[in-house]
Amino acid sequence: MVLAFIFLCGSVFGEDWAFKDSMALKNLATLIEKGEAHPKDMSEKELVTAANGMGYLRGLLDGMGISEAFGRQLPYRIPEEVTTEQLLLIVGKFLSVNPTRLNQKPVVTVSLALTEAFPNPAVKPPKP
Repeated sequence: MVLAFIFLCGSVFGEDWAFKDSMALKNLATLIEKGEAHPKDMSEKELVTAANGMGYLRGLLDGMGISEAFGRQLPYRIPEEVTTEQLLLIVGKFLSVNPTRLNQKPVVTVSLALTEAFPNPAVKPPKP
């Protein structure tokens, strides 16, 4: 897959990008959808941004996973076969349905989207 190759070499280009809010995640999910449908139509900058974004999400998930190593259960359980690209699409769909969350921190959005998609039955949801 084209995006897998880009993920491996994306950081070489040193593009200026940042994920300051969840709108960046929504834009990234749109970019991933474009890459899945028409990989040859993506510009070099789009490919690099997609690769960097996948790396960002993977690092974010790895960081969240450290909590489990110290005994804290996460509110979601991601099946092993789910890819980073699929996770980005899940986050993008979550933001399409919940546009009021576009200004929140990406870590919050990712946690909420994954909890909705892959709830951990061992963790009780908080009371409203």
